[in-house]
Amino acid sequence: MPYLVRAEDGDSLELYRPLSVVGTGAGCDLQLPEAEGVEPGHFQLLQDGEGHRLLARAQTQVNGAKVREIMLEDGDRIDLGPYQLVYRIHLEQATADLALGEEGLTALTSFARRVQSGTPPDQLIQQLLEYCVALAEADSGYVVLLEDGGATVVARSGQAESKSEPVLLSDTLLDQVRGRRQPLMVADIMSDPALAGAQSVIDLRLRAAIGLPLMRGDQLRGLIHLGSGRAVNRFDPSTLRVLEVFSAQACILVELAEQVEVLQKERAILRSRLQAVRMGRLIGACEGMNAVFERVERIARSDAAVMILGETGTGKELVAREIHDRSYRRSQPFVAINCGAIPSELLEAELFGHKKGAFTGASRDRKGRFMEADGGTLLLDEIGEMPLPLQVKLLRVLEEGLVTPVGSNKQVPVDLRVLSATHVALDQAVEEGSFREDLFYRLWQVDVHLPPLRERGEDILLLARAFLSDVDMDWSLGQEAISALLAHRWPGNVRELQNRIQRAVLLSDSDRREIAPKDLGLDVVAPPETGRSLQEAVERFRTRLVLETVAKCGGNRTEAARQLDVDPRTIFRYISRDDSGQEA
Repeated sequence: MPYLVRAEDGDSLELYRPLSVVGTGAGCDLQLPEAEGVEPGHFQLLQDGEGHRLLARAQTQVNGAKVREIMLEDGDRIDLGPYQLVYRIHLEQATADLALGEEGLTALTSFARRVQSGTPPDQLIQQLLEYCVALAEADSGYVVLLEDGGATVVARSGQAESKSEPVLLSDTLLDQVRGRRQPLMVADIMSDPALAGAQSVIDLRLRAAIGLPLMRGDQLRGLIHLGSGRAVNRFDPSTLRVLEVFSAQACILVELAEQVEVLQKERAILRSRLQAVRMGRLIGACEGMNAVFERVERIARSDAAVMILGETGTGKELVAREIHDRSYRRSQPFVAINCGAIPSELLEAELFGHKKGAFTGASRDRKGRFMEADGGTLLLDEIGEMPLPLQVKLLRVLEEGLVTPVGSNKQVPVDLRVLSATHVALDQAVEEGSFREDLFYRLWQVDVHLPPLRERGEDILLLARAFLSDVDMDWSLGQEAISALLAHRWPGNVRELQNRIQRAVLLSDSDRREIAPKDLGLDVVAPPETGRSLQEAVERFRTRLVLETVAKCGGNRTEAARQLDVDPRTIFRYISRDDSGQEA
């Protein structure tokens, strides 16, 4: 005896009368609670032979299609308003539908938890396929992507997971899903004229099959292919409805897996590029940085006193660390002290240490930075800020290799390499008398000059992308952000760039995870101005050419003048004009 079953609660109506009415009316054979879109006598079921014909009096859908009159088949889904009914020939099957509904809900809930656990998308696709195979009681399952006219298997079920096993895909089924772009289920292939004689079906000995399309908008990306070599009771509409939910999730996961693959490739490319343009923590490809790398490599293995020159934020301490890491002292301590950040009255104790009671607050003996760096390397950052009286004591330590802590008359021998760094013109300080000439020559046996970021050209983007990778690899630089980065003057140099990148990732509200100029706190670069005279346009071109050439030469203005075949004073004129903000 046929039945009509409510999917929500399993309430059923035995269809033994010649005519049964479904709706919200009191006289209906199956009375539904009042709801929007449901009429008192919404549709009738007229007994027709061994089955029933549905006669709709209000909007009704059968298996997702609007109908006025239709002959029902076992498993048909009837939708009216918020309610869903299933037409079943046997009550046992209706009860099985409810059990499958519970099983399907459990499977979907379990899979949702796996998604929340952070499992990688490619693994989730495999797990999703296993759920589909289990629900349908299929023998084999595949997730197939359709690209460039071919089919690529990206996941296969446990029964078919061995790569040595043949792929049991029906070409005919694939073609039908391609053409229909709708779920296709064939519970008995032998009774289907389109599939029964297909060579692929015969070769694979398939008795039942399901094809679930993976759609992205109107584009067919692939399908889930389930097959069985035996008759399977689960190959029915109720199973198909649950599998459709899984196929929708599979399409999203395929997209995510592809995005992850692209990001991983981009990350690998970025890392390989960075390896080619970096020395340890230092990154750069311009001529100025190549000169730095070459100089560091050359001087690292000696004990020569090195003066590292560069504006604030250019990375002088990183250069010092690279020199240390490439020296024979690399297994010993590297110690850095900023001579300009410590009050002059405390700097001596910081450098040379002190004895207990040497001054107010000296509650215990303490080693100074020289003794902490014994055997290794000491960086005296901002050496130009050191007071003259302390310069005398520093010179004595460098000449004798002996340190006298404050409050002690005992000298302590030390063996270390001293590196210095400054952003000021020390030779000018010597002329002015604020820096001792003898100490100047003691500290400056060889120098390393770091170019300012504004003269490093495309290095700005290399550094920006490296900092992005350190913070969050999922982010990228938009084209406007790239233009803004290249146009900015970078008074704070690399330190400023790193700060702006970190701030941008934290504060950006971009759904595309793409950095914009406003995230960096920079202005959008305006398009080229029009309406200028020819002379003004030529002058602007000259200025830009000079600045770009200086950047390519790593800040070497003499070399830039040679390449442009102009007097060096011309280079200085254009640079000074640009630095002052004067429009050329």
